[in-house]
Amino acid sequence: MPLELASEPLSVQVDPNETSRSSVGTETSISSVYKEFRESDILNNKSNKSNKSRLKTLDETRAKVERFVAIFGDMDIKFVTQKDIAKYRDTLLMCARNEQNHRKYSYIQ
Repeated sequence: MPLELASEPLSVQVDPNETSRSSVGTETSISSVYKEFRESDILNNKSNKSNKSRLKTLDETRAKVERFVAIFGDMDIKFVTQKDIAKYRDTLLMCARNEQNHRKYSYIQ
């Protein structure tokens, strides 16, 4: 069955609150807040003997922050909602399922 082309372009409704949420480059953007947190944590735990494991934890946290920013943009931290966190979690779960399926059927080409 052949696919039909749309007779008119798709319309997109923009939520007015959505545009104010993505204020990139502010002092309270997610990446800026994480960067300050990381620097502070490293300074406060300099004498800690388990510094390597702490740095590993900070690196894992940085990867999570970067993934969140890749999905939602570097929004101001005060605009992050529970809905965003739930959507982030669901997105990660979908990515994991797709990756598992990809590995499971990778021999089929």
